[in-house]
Amino acid sequence: MARPAVLRPRKALPLHLTGEWVSTRCEVRPMGLFLRRRFTVSGRSWHAEFRFFSDPTCITPSLLAAAEGKYSLAEKSTGRIPGAVDFNFELERAFLTLFENGLVESLQNDGSCGPPGIWQVGIARDLTPAGGCPALGIVVPTTEYELVRLEPDQYGNVLLLLGQSEERKTGLKERPTSFQPPLLQCASPEFPLTHFLNSYNTAVTSHLRFSLIIAVLLNIFLL
Repeated sequence: MARPAVLRPRKALPLHLTGEWVSTRCEVRPMGLFLRRRFTVSGRSWHAEFRFFSDPTCITPSLLAAAEGKYSLAEKSTGRIPGAVDFNFELERAFLTLFENGLVESLQNDGSCGPPGIWQVGIARDLTPAGGCPALGIVVPTTEYELVRLEPDQYGNVLLLLGQSEERKTGLKERPTSFQPPLLQCASPEFPLTHFLNSYNTAVTSHLRFSLIIAVLLNIFLL
């Protein structure tokens, strides 16, 4: 009698986070959204970008959320996943760039996102002085309790796995128990960004698209 193949987990690699990491493909997220991420580590500092697009070819951007800060090894490790290590990421600064007029109007009318001023298409706003953006669930400063693992793919490339935040029922932050899609280590600082994401239906209105982006950011953007 034939038996199903036994799939063995990939062996974890030593944790050397320094470098630049990018999405290997268009990442599917809840509510029909897709995402492309970029994560850069230098010394004990990190910088992350979450970029949304509004067209199937990922040429036209909708929103760019970015954050940066310091990170450190957690004092106590949960050891929930073999080969994974617990880290604490301190979010010290956050930025937001809008590329759609509908999104600009939504935040301009909200009035509580970022420092006083006028939102403009394509102009980054520093959310740090105002403590973040309540409309998007972004809080600055804050700490993200992260789960990190490095492993090779079938071609020998190095993949970075970061924790997948889950919906919080108590409001308390908990360390993830699963991973997001892997990030690929760039071979050079000028890695070609060919792994663009597909996007949701362009017929969706800017107002609805804004609401969907909020829902995704609440789950991925260092809350």
